Amino acid sequence: MELTVGFIEPYLRLNNPKRREGYKEYNDAYEQHEWHFDGTYPEKLIERKRPSEDEEIKQYRRVSFQPMTKPTATKVLTSLQKIRKSPDWNITKGKEVSLIATGEDIYKYIYYNYPVFGSVERWAFNAFLRNYLMDAGAICVTVPINFAKADNEYLQPYAQIINSEYVIDFKKDQYFIWFGDENYYFRESKNDVKGFVAYALTKTHYYRYKQTTSDGKFSVEILYQHNLNALTCFEIGSVVKDIDGENIFYETRVSGMIPALNEAISLYSDIQAEVVQHIHSTMYTYQSQDCTVCRGVGQVPNEEGAAISCPVCLGKGSFPFNPYDHVVIRPQNIGDAAPPTPPVGYIQKDTEIIKILDERYKQQLYDGLSAINMEFLAERPLNQSGTAKQVDAEELNNFVYSVGEDLVHAISMTTFHSALWRYNELNITNDDFMAMLPIVNIPTHFDIVSDAVMLDEISRMSTSKVDPTLIKAANIAYARKKFSSSPEVGEQVISRMELDPLSGMGEDQILMGKQDGYISDTDLVIHYNVNQFTDRAIEENKNWIDLTKKDKKVILLKYANEFLANKPKLDNAVMVN
Repeated sequence: MELTVGFIEPYLRLNNPKRREGYKEYNDAYEQHEWHFDGTYPEKLIERKRPSEDEEIKQYRRVSFQPMTKPTATKVLTSLQKIRKSPDWNITKGKEVSLIATGEDIYKYIYYNYPVFGSVERWAFNAFLRNYLMDAGAICVTVPINFAKADNEYLQPYAQIINSEYVIDFKKDQYFIWFGDENYYFRESKNDVKGFVAYALTKTHYYRYKQTTSDGKFSVEILYQHNLNALTCFEIGSVVKDIDGENIFYETRVSGMIPALNEAISLYSDIQAEVVQHIHSTMYTYQSQDCTVCRGVGQVPNEEGAAISCPVCLGKGSFPFNPYDHVVIRPQNIGDAAPPTPPVGYIQKDTEIIKILDERYKQQLYDGLSAINMEFLAERPLNQSGTAKQVDAEELNNFVYSVGEDLVHAISMTTFHSALWRYNELNITNDDFMAMLPIVNIPTHFDIVSDAVMLDEISRMSTSKVDPTLIKAANIAYARKKFSSSPEVGEQVISRMELDPLSGMGEDQILMGKQDGYISDTDLVIHYNVNQFTDRAIEENKNWIDLTKKDKKVILLKYANEFLANKPKLDNAVMVN
């Protein structure tokens, strides 16, 4: 399909241009996400909330604005970047194809020589993930950055994310048209006029359109005739919001938190105004002396004789008061009311409204995180101080898994499109082409929650006296997270917990079990000596790490029997190391 100037003209006209379905809705949603992820001033939101405010107050809101919801949005982003630290995040190299020169295979290019980011993985978790969370209407397009290459070189495709405001139209498997974000000028009447540049991609061509006149005329240029028989771009999408015929409309995976964050940022703007009005002290004074310049009138004549505001008292008619100077009170005239004592004071202000707004503001931040099951990221639980943060592990896992699945899809599509551009002319069979593509495993186990949250969970489990097996599993998961940067230490700690037959049981449970006879002496000895026994086993068995759990337990059981053979029979007393 060729996109001529005649075809493209309705999209590029200056008045009432043609746009894709859902263009306005995507842009509005993207703008709201920007308020929180980029920290831009939410002018439309504030205008809707306070339409009748004076321009002076509006200006104050603008200049005093601080992006207080940005840290919350950033926490979500940085937490999701941990997906690639999942224990089952894995990339499998594809089949080698002899037609491709050594060192130019797709795996080497994508994971070691990818433009700008070095690897498609870094691109996905930095550039893509951020835009994915902000803009469901964005399009990810892959085109080469080196069309002017030598004959013995390969094209270097690179994925660019075109946000909703630049997307002109997109038809799946047909074409994609977008505005270029660049400074372009054309010459008209001996002047340089800033104009528009647009690009288009079809299954066979890559175009550029440049504005040539101020009344909206454009010229077309074919940048490359690729003949890939494929449209190398895809919708970022996320959650399907609506389907209208062939059109599918999306919203982001974090769209549920936007209403609460909008309310929070609006409340914070109100808090700033309330602080100015209610926190800062306002002094009042009994003014007993008229301004000596205007003599209490508040106005003085200018050179032309017209009355103007007094420059000394600023039209107040009274002598200017300096709160840092001493107060002078002139003697009371006959018939005048006596001045108050003291003649100055401070207006008492109600600060309770600020506390209410602050609580509501923090609650909205919490509710926003709750919408995506990440309330554990809040500064503190807002319902009851001192109560451990709750984590719905299953719902959180479902949310993170969905994001991980979308990230894997983006990496796979980008890899596929890059391979099309690089090896299209090599006549690789379809089977070999698909077999050479690297495969990224969709992880199912995630390391998202913080150490503090995991400790809170273990503490609650212990207090509630849940099954010791569950407590043991929670302790093992915590150890894996705590020692993720030192896996050898982590595995050693985990090994000790796995070999302790009474791991997860409290002292009361152990004592009762010994009294009732369902805990053996050997189990009790291993439990209280597991660290010493494990250290000894590591010294005596050079291949300790490679042994199976069963073999390790046999060794520790041997040590326990030796211990019992040299000690009197254990009673119900608790042993200590």
